[in-house]
Amino acid sequence: MNSGESYSLLKCKSPWTLAVKELRAPSVLMEARAPSDSFWGKVGMGNKSRDALNATALQAHEVARILREHPNLKMEAYVLHTRFSSVVTIGGFDSPNDPRLIQLKQQLTKIQGFSTGSYDALQLFAQPLPMQVPQF
Repeated sequence: MNSGESYSLLKCKSPWTLAVKELRAPSVLMEARAPSDSFWGKVGMGNKSRDALNATALQAHEVARILREHPNLKMEAYVLHTRFSSVVTIGGFDSPNDPRLIQLKQQLTKIQGFSTGSYDALQLFAQPLPMQVPQF
């Protein structure tokens, strides 16, 4: 799921990061369904849950891109795709009590409601959460 993600959290060298947004695919679409016997299902266009999850992944990628590239932000943003959602994180830290992580949390509260102009507000978590970086 993460192999094609250019901002993959799996590339982060630190053991901790700060989760700032989670995008979930609609839960109704994520329910297990029997294989489709319809024409559209047979030609690969009937999987709404996969489409919804792909759209969620693209949205998360776009949030990370904005966090990285916007001239007023320039943050080290990452994305982790899971089976039911995508998580956007910022930075790499040594521990959940790393002073740089705490400083970043404070900085993020100042940009709540930040708008990139042509994009909608980023709508980051009101309280970003320290998160362990998955190690594979």
